[in-house]
Amino acid sequence: MVIMKALKDFIENNCPCLNQYYEAIGVDYLGADPTSYSIESVPVEPIVKQYVDGSTLRQLDFVFASREAYGEEVRQNIESLGFYEAFAAWLEECSIKGIFPDLGENREVRSIKALTNGYPFNTSVHDAKYQVQCRIGYYQKGKQND
Repeated sequence: MVIMKALKDFIENNCPCLNQYYEAIGVDYLGADPTSYSIESVPVEPIVKQYVDGSTLRQLDFVFASREAYGEEVRQNIESLGFYEAFAAWLEECSIKGIFPDLGENREVRSIKALTNGYPFNTSVHDAKYQVQCRIGYYQKGKQND
């Protein structure tokens, strides 16, 4: 299974803080309308540790982003940041409880977490892209273990 698809499905089906009006989560694409969400790939060294049997501890970094209304209205900007606080707390709770996306055969997720606070990344007069960088850590069984 493609890991980004597993993450997308996991967040869409389990995250309690997503806006009820969103249509879907994009992958490497964020729509222009407010309340659009996307999971975006981030370059990172994937192998953290390699074992003699070919098994590896791996990581995949990703950005979870949204397009939100933005401007001088302080309340709106605080609500957008509050969403990202709730999202990061949800990821932490998933890690504590061992609730993870299914990455398919021979892969076992060990952790999922936010690496940064949510922040506005790209702003205009009326909207902004907010994002948080995240990481999923997993064990991948080596070919010699088959």
